[in-house]
Amino acid sequence: YIMVHSELGSYEKGINQILDVGGWSIDCVHTFGVTNQIWTSYEATISKLEFLKKAHIWGASFTDAIQYLREYQNAHVDVTEMTDTVIKISLTDTLDDYMFNHALTVKVDIPDDWTNVTVTQNGVEIPLIMDIDEYYDDFAREACTIVDGFLYIDAVPDAGEIVVTVVAE
Repeated sequence: YIMVHSELGSYEKGINQILDVGGWSIDCVHTFGVTNQIWTSYEATISKLEFLKKAHIWGASFTDAIQYLREYQNAHVDVTEMTDTVIKISLTDTLDDYMFNHALTVKVDIPDDWTNVTVTQNGVEIPLIMDIDEYYDDFAREACTIVDGFLYIDAVPDAGEIVVTVVAE
């Protein structure tokens, strides 16, 4: 799906159509201020990036996006232990960890009464952020959040065991 939009309104409509079908959008910015280009001004580019952030859409360099995609395609997730209070997860891939070390989001179905949890990877806590806008505010760090009975964990493949522990209220 290719779209060329010079106005923010039509750009937003195009992005929403892509999201409706679960697609990807690759926007390329080569120059600013040149007429007859897709994005002709710095201001228009900033407006589009602000729209993407508000819509909770990850933006990245081409290299980061390709590395993420390769990790996603090669990731293996296994629940290694599950009790009434703990879930242990293994997240691995078959890629060179020096080059491919972006966090992937692991979606975990948790019991309804697990409204507060601690999450660690290799013994290091991954912060739980309950405000969804705050969670999406910084894609550059690992975090986790709970939405509609699912725990979303940002974790790096091959970086150690992920342990989810319910916190007693």
